[in-house]
Amino acid sequence: MNHIITEETARALLKVIAYWARRDEGADGDPKLSLEEGNLLCSFVDRVNDKDGPELIRLYQEAARQEYQSDGEVEVDEDVAVVSMGDDPGAYVEAWVWVGWDAHPEIEEKVKELAH
Repeated sequence: MNHIITEETARALLKVIAYWARRDEGADGDPKLSLEEGNLLCSFVDRVNDKDGPELIRLYQEAARQEYQSDGEVEVDEDVAVVSMGDDPGAYVEAWVWVGWDAHPEIEEKVKELAH
């Protein structure tokens, strides 16, 4: 599955990765990333540099809002929702789903417990 992200999201991810990498600096002071982490970082940068990426992201986000958004129930953040391209024509678009206390019998009890 390919993920297309906005430049703003990529910059935020780079800051988090850079901070995390500094925790594990080697003796030479260079951040130590695993091969997998380095490849993931490169794939983010490649997708941000794709000239069609931002427009495609916007179109998928817009389509998701038009098709599925229902205020207070399902919401798609404007300009920051992650778009994940699949092998089939289409994409997954990150969305928020409202979950009330009554959705699970233990939620209200746990929330009250944590508040004390």
